[in-house]
Amino acid sequence: FTFNFKKLANEDSDIPFHFDVRFDQRSVVRNTFANYEWGAEERAIPDFPFSPGVHFDMIFLVQNSKFMVAVNGQPYIEYKHRMPLKDIAYFHIKGDLNVVSVRFCD
Repeated sequence: FTFNFKKLANEDSDIPFHFDVRFDQRSVVRNTFANYEWGAEERAIPDFPFSPGVHFDMIFLVQNSKFMVAVNGQPYIEYKHRMPLKDIAYFHIKGDLNVVSVRFCD
C-alpha cells in the first residue's frame, strides 16, 4: 500500500512525499516525484512493523523541515522535505488496505 502527499489530484501530479510499503521486500520506500521524475529513494528503516491483515495506527506529523512518521505509537522514520510544503494539497491512499479512519489536524 502507498500513501502519497500530492500537489494535484491527477495521476501524474508531483508527489512531495511518497510512502510505499512493500511486503514482498519487507521495505518502506520514501521518495519525491517532481517534474515527471523520481528522486533518490530512501529505504533505511529500523524494522518492518507491518504484517498482512494486522491492524496498525500511523501518524504523519508535518513539520517545517520534515515529515515525522509514527507506527503504533512509536517514532518510525523522518523524511526531509524536497519540495515546499505549500505544494501539498491532496492525500492519496492506494493499495490493499482497509482504512478505518483518517484525521487531519491543525
